[in-house]
Amino acid sequence: MPCFSAAPRTPKMPLACNIWTTVPAPPRTGIPEPVPPVNPPTYAGVPCGLKPGEAVFNIGYAFTVFIYFPALTDISAFAHGNASIIECPAGSARFYEVRNFEDVGKGFPNEYRLAAVLQRVPWPQPTP
Repeated sequence: MPCFSAAPRTPKMPLACNIWTTVPAPPRTGIPEPVPPVNPPTYAGVPCGLKPGEAVFNIGYAFTVFIYFPALTDISAFAHGNASIIECPAGSARFYEVRNFEDVGKGFPNEYRLAAVLQRVPWPQPTP
């Protein structure tokens, strides 16, 4: 039995982001990698959309957020041992760490990738 009775709606992706895929995940001690990353982004100007999630307060992190990407966007997750760092919108100095991701609508023509991310500190003040 299929997961969807119809193809899921593709979310709007009005923003562009920068992605760093080679930044190693922080040690599981909870100490995050510094941001901004030292190297230039692996991918610049990737279409995306932000969606607020639930508040989760841990040492060094603030809110869980969801970011929508086009299908098969090259990101990696902390859960898999090598977290991508996302700057969204590009040039904003607002950095997120990918905690996990999933492909939505796999097999449909409007498939997209959904990432659960956490805000990284320091957060720019004032927030752009």
